[in-house]
Amino acid sequence: MMLLQDNCVSLYDMSMFLSATADMVSPAIFNHHKRVALIALSIAQELNLDEDSLQNVVMASLLHDIGALSLAERIELLQFEERIGKVNPYHHAEAGYMLLRDFSPLARAAEFIRYHHDWWDGSGRGFGGESIPLESHVIHLADRIDILSRERDFSLNDAPDVTDAILRYRGTMFSPDVVDAFTRLAEKEYFWFQLSSQDAVIRGRKSFGFMRLNLSQLLELSGILCQIIDFRSRFTSTHSSGVAAASERMAGLLGYSAQESRMMKLAGYLHDLGKLAVPPEIIDKPSSLTPAEYVIIKKHPYLTYRMLGMIENLEVINLWASLHHERVDGSGYPFHVGGEELYLGSRIIAVTDVFVALTENRPYRKAMEAHTAVKVLKEMSASARIDGSVVEVLSSNFDEIDGIRRQEQEQAFEHYIDFERNIYTGNSIRAN
Repeated sequence: MMLLQDNCVSLYDMSMFLSATADMVSPAIFNHHKRVALIALSIAQELNLDEDSLQNVVMASLLHDIGALSLAERIELLQFEERIGKVNPYHHAEAGYMLLRDFSPLARAAEFIRYHHDWWDGSGRGFGGESIPLESHVIHLADRIDILSRERDFSLNDAPDVTDAILRYRGTMFSPDVVDAFTRLAEKEYFWFQLSSQDAVIRGRKSFGFMRLNLSQLLELSGILCQIIDFRSRFTSTHSSGVAAASERMAGLLGYSAQESRMMKLAGYLHDLGKLAVPPEIIDKPSSLTPAEYVIIKKHPYLTYRMLGMIENLEVINLWASLHHERVDGSGYPFHVGGEELYLGSRIIAVTDVFVALTENRPYRKAMEAHTAVKVLKEMSASARIDGSVVEVLSSNFDEIDGIRRQEQEQAFEHYIDFERNIYTGNSIRAN
């Protein structure tokens, strides 16, 4: 087994990864975050911002809509005039800030995200002008430029129309200085040509020297991603947290080292990553799924595999996480891996995933008593669907595992309720 070494993953790579996971929610926003990062970086360089600001502008741009947890909200935000429609753009900006603010490597980027929909003239929440970071104004303008220019038939001939539309909001929606920097760039053909490629952002990565994350930081960031995955539905709002906590302890009981057990927790946080591509109405459906809906559900571990494959040095984590619906007898999905080809780490998450799911309320059934859930697990192991030795360890240490699972999920649910309340009542804004 390859252990994760300190400083094994680039923060830039993780930001690109998080941006790509956001794209899974809808093809309508594909590459939006990367394009905004490219535009914002160009404007920030034109404004002669320092290297630290440039780095944080890139990361904030890649993650600026990470708080838009629902498909409907993301699509509505693709309107140029962002105060039109039913969605309040400040909700997702505040949500993004709250998700990232306590992760120190992204704390400054979180501040930029928080204000990236505030108008220069102070409209909306009353923030504006120099009371918010200049970088937020840059990201706001870059976001709206992409909205105006992302049509498939966009060509250089359309650039004057985009520029004119932006100029109409100079001094109201947008900072005059930021607009002026953009108009200088808009005269240069390369600025528009590069929107069809992300090369400039990739080159910028090499010159900025983005920090690298150790295992503890990866766990902290993956815990944030776990919230993004789970918070889309009240019924799954604590699922990945429960799986992560139970899997970490189960790994220790099965002989894994302390570091390997923490790697197992990381895999538990990320195992349902692909569910970001599953519409909430399927996740929350109170009746049986149609065959077509079941196909969508069955795709999620494949998407987990594909997305985690983007990150160098997480190969073991990827296999443990993405094979959690495989079965010992080879009857699982999507790869039909079984027998000795199915890693113990994958078998552990397969068991804890079922155990945690059975003990949660779902739209189509109430939670089972924990002991009843163990009985179901034993029946599944008897038919060689899940690993009987892993089930036996869970059964023999039932009170401990269930207590860990319950405590972690209770804390996660409290956080979910606080998060939801603060976003939609504005408490986190008034408290700062």
